[in-house]
Amino acid sequence: MKGKNLLYGSRYLAPLFRWIIGLIFIYASWDKLQHPADFAGVIYEYRILPQICINVFAVILPWMEFVCGVLLISGFFKKGSILIINLLLTIFLIAIAVNLVRGLEIGCGCFSLSNINNKIDVSYLVRNLVMISMGFYVFFSADA
Repeated sequence: MKGKNLLYGSRYLAPLFRWIIGLIFIYASWDKLQHPADFAGVIYEYRILPQICINVFAVILPWMEFVCGVLLISGFFKKGSILIINLLLTIFLIAIAVNLVRGLEIGCGCFSLSNINNKIDVSYLVRNLVMISMGFYVFFSADA
């Protein structure tokens, strides 16, 4: 079984997923790190968190995304960082689903705060599910 991992994939698949997810999270954090007040506005629009928590999340969340993305790419603390990323993706998935059910037409704020006019839809749920699946693959892979 040389070159295969526990999930019977290529030995390059888990590292590729690790890099993809890491780069996505670094990219997603960048605009939020530079504009925390705008990101706080996006968080407010989701209408899930109490108002007292919004500013704290607007400052902490982008740093979590950035640090976990860097750690994932660098190979340090791979299991811990992919676990945190999958937890974040699950939270994002739930927040999007709740607001789709509510019928709120809000911008995602996922990657750029400037194109907030792109309203959430089911494709955002699918995207998160794909990334969560990739994260599980990385977490359980021996080759990550």
